[in-house]
Amino acid sequence: MKPLYHILLLLICSQLFLATNSKAQSPAAVKITLQLKNQNLRTVLSGIQKTSGIQVVFNEQLIKAYNNVSVNADNLPVSQALEQALKDTRLRYIFQANKIVIVSKTINSGKEAAISGKIIDGTGQVLSGANITVLETGKNTFSNVDGIFRLSVPQGVYNLEISHVSYQTKLVQNIKSGSSALTIELAAQVQTLDNVVVTALGIKRAEKSLGYAVTKIDGDEISKTAPSNWVNALSGKVPGLNITRAGAGPGGTVRITLRGQNSLDLDKGEPLIVIDGVPVLSGMVGNNGLSYGATGNTEPPVDYGNALSDINPEDIKEVTVLRGPSAAALYGSRAGAGAILITTKSNTNQKEKLGVSFTSSVTFDEVLHYPDFQYEYGAGNAINTYFSYGASPDGPSTNSTRSFGPAFNGQLYYQFDPATKARGVNRTPWVADKNYIKDAFVRGTTYNNSLTLTGGDSKNSVRLSYNDVRNNYILPNTGYMFNRLAFSSNSKLNKLQLSTRVNYYHKQSDNLPLSGYNTNSFMYGLMYRSANIPNNWYRDYWDIKDVDQNNLLNPSVDNPYFILYENLNTLDQDRIFGNITATYSFNKKMSLMVRGGIDQNSSFRTTRRPYSSIRFAVGRYQEQSVTMQEQNYDFLYKYDDKLFKELGLSLSAGGSIFKNNIKNNTITAERLSAPGIYTLGNAKDRPLIVLAPASKEVQSLYGLAQFNYKDYLFLDVTGRNDWSSTLPKANNSYFYYSTSGSVIVSELFNLSSIKPLSYLKIKGSVSQVGNDTDPYRTDYYFSPSEFGGSYTNPTTLPGGNNLKPEIITNREIGVDVRFFGNRLGFDLTYYNANSSNQILTVPREPAIGFTGRTFNAGIINNRGFELAANASLLSKGSKLQWRTTLTYSSNKSRVKELAPNVSEIIMATGPRGFIKAIVGGAIGDIYASGYVRSPDGQIVHDSRGLPLIDTENMKVLGSAVPDFKAGIQNQLNYGRFSLSFLFDGQKGGDIYSFSNSVLAGAGKLKSTLPGRYEGIIGEGVVQNADGSYRPNDIVATPGDYYNQKYLRDNAEANIFDASFIKLREVSIEYRFTAKLLKNIGVQNAAFSVYGRDLLLFTKFPLYDPEIATLNRNRIEPGFETGQFPSTRSFGATIKASF
Repeated sequence: MKPLYHILLLLICSQLFLATNSKAQSPAAVKITLQLKNQNLRTVLSGIQKTSGIQVVFNEQLIKAYNNVSVNADNLPVSQALEQALKDTRLRYIFQANKIVIVSKTINSGKEAAISGKIIDGTGQVLSGANITVLETGKNTFSNVDGIFRLSVPQGVYNLEISHVSYQTKLVQNIKSGSSALTIELAAQVQTLDNVVVTALGIKRAEKSLGYAVTKIDGDEISKTAPSNWVNALSGKVPGLNITRAGAGPGGTVRITLRGQNSLDLDKGEPLIVIDGVPVLSGMVGNNGLSYGATGNTEPPVDYGNALSDINPEDIKEVTVLRGPSAAALYGSRAGAGAILITTKSNTNQKEKLGVSFTSSVTFDEVLHYPDFQYEYGAGNAINTYFSYGASPDGPSTNSTRSFGPAFNGQLYYQFDPATKARGVNRTPWVADKNYIKDAFVRGTTYNNSLTLTGGDSKNSVRLSYNDVRNNYILPNTGYMFNRLAFSSNSKLNKLQLSTRVNYYHKQSDNLPLSGYNTNSFMYGLMYRSANIPNNWYRDYWDIKDVDQNNLLNPSVDNPYFILYENLNTLDQDRIFGNITATYSFNKKMSLMVRGGIDQNSSFRTTRRPYSSIRFAVGRYQEQSVTMQEQNYDFLYKYDDKLFKELGLSLSAGGSIFKNNIKNNTITAERLSAPGIYTLGNAKDRPLIVLAPASKEVQSLYGLAQFNYKDYLFLDVTGRNDWSSTLPKANNSYFYYSTSGSVIVSELFNLSSIKPLSYLKIKGSVSQVGNDTDPYRTDYYFSPSEFGGSYTNPTTLPGGNNLKPEIITNREIGVDVRFFGNRLGFDLTYYNANSSNQILTVPREPAIGFTGRTFNAGIINNRGFELAANASLLSKGSKLQWRTTLTYSSNKSRVKELAPNVSEIIMATGPRGFIKAIVGGAIGDIYASGYVRSPDGQIVHDSRGLPLIDTENMKVLGSAVPDFKAGIQNQLNYGRFSLSFLFDGQKGGDIYSFSNSVLAGAGKLKSTLPGRYEGIIGEGVVQNADGSYRPNDIVATPGDYYNQKYLRDNAEANIFDASFIKLREVSIEYRFTAKLLKNIGVQNAAFSVYGRDLLLFTKFPLYDPEIATLNRNRIEPGFETGQFPSTRSFGATIKASF
């Protein structure tokens, strides 16, 4: 690890040296070589601008009289060259905002006159907050709420520079003071026909030239509602993007898919994450917890977060989503499911002064939605005539973890006494605590502070940011602390450009909660509580400190506060990633880029289990060290030219090396000698050691040809060949390609005469992407045993030399059409992809010596539609600006073929049920048990009136894949105020809720209230002795009936529609006036209030239908197992720059 830090520290120091050295050299000292004789002044000034790289601004009227100007500069400072050029004129030069401004020597400094006007955008709407600078004097002001500005200057002719966030800076020349008011229009930087987006390998392209689907999100859209994980800010804004949340704690791990699941292996199918052109880590390693199995030998999972959630939203400049394989083909096998490209912020302000900005926010979290708990009946197995905690004068104990006891009517019973931690001496009123669930949670808080420093000049720029995050989760004694340091620099050295990006993250937590259905998890204990026991009775959780817990429910359930304060899971994580890029331009046509990047994530985790816990009676302690390292080295040669006058050609060729290394080492003391001492030295037995290394390397060569005819016909052709270390030598080389094109029909056929139509583009692509597999699947290997010094036999039969790369073939076509001056637009895409040669490891009978085998199997067809629409709803010139965007996507993936003799593939295993792939079926089909039904489809009941469950035959009860997803966002601006809000959601999709089975089966929910006194006659039939059926007429006791109906094996009663609509985001921002800020030395400032996930509309009976199950190292959709509640967040942010 130390050599890595040393290398990156050296990179930072070298870039700081370059920047500092250049900083000492002001623009006036930049040296140039230029010989011109007897030329007009315009030619000389243009020559100085070209050789120095510094923009020269002048008034044509001032310089047109000078036509005999000479300059003889041989490596002289630009200031001396300017003096030569202007020595016989009535002109002088000044340096202003990294520009050279030519002005008259005799500006009238007496009588003043005004320069005034209005700033508008391309639609005629006024722009407030625009910065107007007089280049000759440096005087500046800002446009007001009506877009109006006014400056008093000495009489004369001036040049103005106007800038505004999200608009192109404009230079307005030859403005005479005292003239009539100006109307200055600024062009938007985004949402234009020539919008530039970052594509594969970091190549910037005009969006209209692309033949595939791309979505670009501005960094302000990511950070404005301060999401704990920046990925959540993409919800509802990118067609085809689906985010599945773990619901397992503050770690915030999510799973992303683009265009559905294109692999039979749920460990695959996520897009590649690329930061500043370099792929980075994004997955989870070393999380071995199983989310279900209350009393089994496996611990529940802890959400330590994945590498994707580490990134600071405040450092993101923009996110570009390459939605399919065609867009991401140049990235190779890892981008078969698309790619997400993150461009981080750098200093683009070339002013020679230190820039300082800060952002401070506070966010509050509270539970978004609770299940419908019932508060009418207390603990008990039946409708008892009394309650007694333990045996009492009233009779034997009726205490239970179920809630089928007496109704709450204030009657007096012998109950638990928290003072004595036993049955009370006197009877107390039998009443419900209706807050016993809500009181288990607390209000979460997150404090987020960022400080950014910028500096540079025309040749160099530096940005340094520090971010501090402090989180307290909605469970007591849980949360994390995050510190992030980000450095970026850019330097221009004649034909060589250097760029450095270095990020260091440190994440620390004293306790991250256990999730899932397990005796060690908080949610498990919460499920077995009843309303007759207030939450505060649990807080004193020790009977004998460090030795014996106070689990007042019963001996089979851990005290929830014992879990939170003693079952600790710590994290100490360091991550450093970055890259250095060197680009050399041989001339205007040819350039060579060389880049190296590294990403290393090192985590140290401990878990401690105290004496008297249900699972570990004499305690347990574990230390885990996980190191993930990824290295990427690549080069790219580019050549741009014109084959003919109207036919442009761009050629690129390059190669890359990708290396991935993982070390996952665990040491466990399964029993402790003394209570309360959590060290390996306190192990009662010899600690168990497990070592799990893995390494992988992929080498690649690739090329890209781009053709452009008259800027309305575009064609791209790419090819790439990978050599992977994880495939057998005979098959480790695989080639794939992509072809894409677009036609700007509105320009090709000159359709401008069709008044409503502004723009029409047709696009299409065909691509093929290969994919390899995980390490050690081609041959036998031996792994270190738990006892050290010895090795165990392999447990999986390898694929051998027959294993082939996976192949994804994708076709897509789309249309982009805009109307009414681009005020209304639609971008529609249809795609159809086949994924073949799927590499899978499936279970096998252990009797043959292996528990699984690896082979190629299956073809998946994946198709769908994506729509992005936008509209500017208000007429031109309105002070109120209103823009609406809509996204829609639908996806269907079906299994077309499996390998010979393979009837099904189990993609995910839930607590009761599976997601299976069967030929003819759909990806996401949930197979589980349901009711026994009569020939006409009615539920069959037994002789006690209880529904019968068919546990022998599983059937499709639903799908984890929704019918469609959609989002609609509105952005309104009026003066200095802006309002943004987003609704998104999905129609369809199903989820099996294990929590509903437990809670309803124990009588905790309102759905179990009917029939509490009179009993229940279930809807359906009873089978007669002769095999015929009659309507059910048997009265069942409520405790037995609901226990049977919501039996865990009866998925049919526990699977629910996952449709929902969420008010995902709301943000209100006010930008302070320049007049107010000037008095306190602040350049720009804004205050905003925001909210995330504020409202949820759904019929799902538990906490949130968006939540899936964190199981080991992956998130499995379609199942909910003891999820933590999702939260609504609200807070405020202040931003300022100096």
